Amino acid sequence: TLLLVDAEGHDERILRHFPLNRVLVDRITFEAQHMANERFHELGDWLLAQGFALVYGGFKAPLSTWHRINATT
Repeated sequence: TLLLVDAEGHDERILRHFPLNRVLVDRITFEAQHMANERFHELGDWLLAQGFALVYGGFKAPLSTWHRINATT
């Protein structure tokens, strides 16, 4: 399943409050272009701790895509 967030600078807040422990998500895509470098890396560390790995994009990328490690899809 895909979680796509396009919240014009509020992506981090939405992702951190999304119930990843109750809703199975295999891929997350969000806009990183509105985030400061430090905030992007902090969110990246949090996503890694949640079991996701960066597969596309990065800091200031229009889209940053993360895939759940060990997901079958």
